[in-house]
Amino acid sequence: AIAAHHADKLDEADELYKQLLKSKFVSTAREESILDGPLSQPAHLKYLALKNLGNIAQARSDVDAAMDYFIKAIHLDDSDAGLWHRVALAAVQRTKLLLARHAVTQGLVRNRNHWQCLDLLCTILYALSDDSACLTAAVAGLERDENFLKGLVFIQQLHKESPTCWNGRRTLKNTLAIWTWSWKPKL
Repeated sequence: AIAAHHADKLDEADELYKQLLKSKFVSTAREESILDGPLSQPAHLKYLALKNLGNIAQARSDVDAAMDYFIKAIHLDDSDAGLWHRVALAAVQRTKLLLARHAVTQGLVRNRNHWQCLDLLCTILYALSDDSACLTAAVAGLERDENFLKGLVFIQQLHKESPTCWNGRRTLKNTLAIWTWSWKPKL
């Protein structure tokens, strides 16, 4: 299944992953908690097959199937921030922004340094008009990378659109004014 997937033989890989899920060894795997330690071999194989089926569905632009497979995989192991990010991307494609927000937030809980989750969180919060949270996420991004252009753009836009989200943040506003004035992108 992995060899077929790697060779971009998606139909073959899809069928082989589904056969693996139906196998007696994997189909008997029950949901386990990652907190109890490493997954058993059957549960781990089931997790990987579901995750890979989600990747195949996503490559085929079958967003609903991708999200379904990813969520089933998360029920087995919710520790993968990258998988939470994939759920969020699928949710954004289905315009399920609250689910997308939950997914990237869970990704950041698993790995607070997961850049793709933080980047996507800024976009989702802006789309949800959660200005204060968007400002907080954008500043967090700029603290990690001073050349985080999306964060700077959101901050400047929020300053124009929603001056009330700056209430009580005078120090932050002054710091950002100095930072924005001196910002020069690295080329």
